[in-house]
Amino acid sequence: MSARMKIRFDNQKKRRRSQHKKQRLSKLVLLASAALLVACAVLLIRYGWQTLEARKLQKEVQADYAAAVNAAQQQSTPALENADAQQSPLPDAQNETELNLAAVPQTPDTPAPLAASTVIRDQFLSLYSKNKDLAGWLKSDAVPEIDFPVVLRDNDYYLYRDFYGRQSMSGTIFLDQSTQIQPRSQNLVLHGHNMKNGTMFGKLYQYLDIARVRTSPLIEFSTLYETSLYVPYAVSLVSVDADSPRFVPLVHPTFSTEGEAGAYAGVLKGMSSFQLPIDVSDGDRLLTLVTCHGDEQHERLVVAFRELRQDENKETIAALFAQFGG
Repeated sequence: MSARMKIRFDNQKKRRRSQHKKQRLSKLVLLASAALLVACAVLLIRYGWQTLEARKLQKEVQADYAAAVNAAQQQSTPALENADAQQSPLPDAQNETELNLAAVPQTPDTPAPLAASTVIRDQFLSLYSKNKDLAGWLKSDAVPEIDFPVVLRDNDYYLYRDFYGRQSMSGTIFLDQSTQIQPRSQNLVLHGHNMKNGTMFGKLYQYLDIARVRTSPLIEFSTLYETSLYVPYAVSLVSVDADSPRFVPLVHPTFSTEGEAGAYAGVLKGMSSFQLPIDVSDGDRLLTLVTCHGDEQHERLVVAFRELRQDENKETIAALFAQFGG
C-alpha cells in the first residue's frame, strides 16, 4: 500500500469514527430530551391531578362544614325562640339595673373577652371527628377561594399534606405552632402555600387590589370555640431574612408590654402597599396571614387584620371603607 493510499484510508477511518461519535451523541441527546419530556409530562400530569384532588377535597370539606353550620343554626333557632318566649317583657328594678350595667359598651382599648367555653361547637364536630388537628375555619369576603379549614399541629406536618394527612403539594393552611386557640393567643399567625393553581393562599395576592379590599374588607375566622370578624390594617411585602431592611419578625403571638402590639402593627402598616383607615391598640386581637410572594426566597406577603371592636360592626366598617380613598 502506497503512502498516499494509507493516508486516504486513515482519513476515511477517522471520518467514520467521527460520524459514529456524532451519531451516538445525537442518539444520547435525543434520549435525554425524550426522558426530560417524559419527566416533564409526568410532573405536569401529577401537578394537574393533585390540583384537581385539592379542589375536590376543598369542595368536599366545604360541603361538610356548610351542612354542619346549617344543622347547628336549625337547632339553635327553636332554642332562641323558646328563650324569647320565656323572658319577662317588663323586668323588675333589680334585673333592669343588672341589664343596664351589662349593656355598657366596652371602650375600644378594652381587650375583647376570651372565649370561656371549652366545648367544641356543633358546626365543627363532623370535621373534628375526621381530624383532631382541626383548629377552625377561615372565610374571606374579598377572596371567595379563601374558604377552608385551618389546622394546628406543628410547622412541618401540613406543609405537604392535605386535611386528611395525605401527601399533597398544596398542603393545608395551619396556625403557627407558637399560637393557641384556647386560651386564644392575641395574634393568630396563619401560614399557607402560594399555589399557582389558586388553592390555599394562592389567591391571597388579590388583597393587593385596593378596590377589592375597599368593597369587601372583612374576613371571618371561626375557631372551635368562637367566631370573630376581622378587618385589615396592612397588606405588606416583607422579608424573613434578618439581614434585609424589610425584615419583620412576623411570629409574635403575644404582646406583654404596653405599646408592643401597636408597634408590631405600626411596622406592618409602614410597609403596607396602601394605608388603610384602621388602627391597632394594645387590647386588640390580631389575625396575620402569611405566604410566599415573588421570586425572592425570603419575601412574604402579609395580610394583617385586627378583630372588630365592641363599637364596630359590618355596617360601620363598610361605611368607613366606602369613604376611604386608598
